[in-house]
Amino acid sequence: MSIHWFPGHMAKAKRLLLESVKLVDVIVELRDARIPLASANPLLDKIIGKKARIVALAKTDLANSEQTKAWLAYLEKVERVKAIGLNLKRQHEASRLLLPQISALADPLVPRSKQGNVRLRPARIMIVGIPNVGKSTLINSLAGKSTAKTGSLPGVTRSKQWIKLSDGSELLDTPGILWPKLDDVLVARKLAVTGAIGQGGFDEYELAAWLLRYLADHFPILLGRYKLTSLDLAGEELLQAVGRARGCLVGGGDVDLQRAADIVLTEFRTGKMGQITLESPP
Repeated sequence: MSIHWFPGHMAKAKRLLLESVKLVDVIVELRDARIPLASANPLLDKIIGKKARIVALAKTDLANSEQTKAWLAYLEKVERVKAIGLNLKRQHEASRLLLPQISALADPLVPRSKQGNVRLRPARIMIVGIPNVGKSTLINSLAGKSTAKTGSLPGVTRSKQWIKLSDGSELLDTPGILWPKLDDVLVARKLAVTGAIGQGGFDEYELAAWLLRYLADHFPILLGRYKLTSLDLAGEELLQAVGRARGCLVGGGDVDLQRAADIVLTEFRTGKMGQITLESPP
């Protein structure tokens, strides 16, 4: 499968992150709970350096809850970072779970006056992550109002802006970035299937066929919704079968594979297939 990525605005986003990291005390790295490894941008370690960091797994409502618990334990034990899971659809959950952790890390790092030990400025935070992982939704939740533009397409938020949070701290919004080369085909597919890569970067038909074969191998019960007579088929044949089951037919009784692929990808991304985590801790 061929994945085409890292357009001009992604290169610009990387430069912006390099400039911005010097301005903040704590970094929140937002990953997708369905793919905690694939959504960990390898560029971030170099960009972030030794800055205080929290890893937040977003979209826990779409991931397997037991796997999320296992991943949080792994991140804290192996990657040695504070890790939390977030269902961004729950009102106030981000503020309740994340803000205290940010405050605890940032408080000793904020410059203070020599006399009176008074803060010279608010704590400053930056949220980073791959495109479409939920950064804008998280920012709006922490700010208590709609401040960052949200959307279902990667790269919606690209401009640099400071946002005042309810506790007085300041949050720097930054664009989501992917890395220049997606050499690992499995990682690329996981990123594409969860929505981190825009539609122009991959073939939807090929991706949906791969997803169906992957689910048939690892989560066959989830494909029961399509009432397929057999799962012992190639991915392309499974997509044909799903298309027929869902009535995606055109003239002559042929299957509209584009429509079938759209159904499969949409139902996976929206959780209609069930709560699925595509990776287990090493």
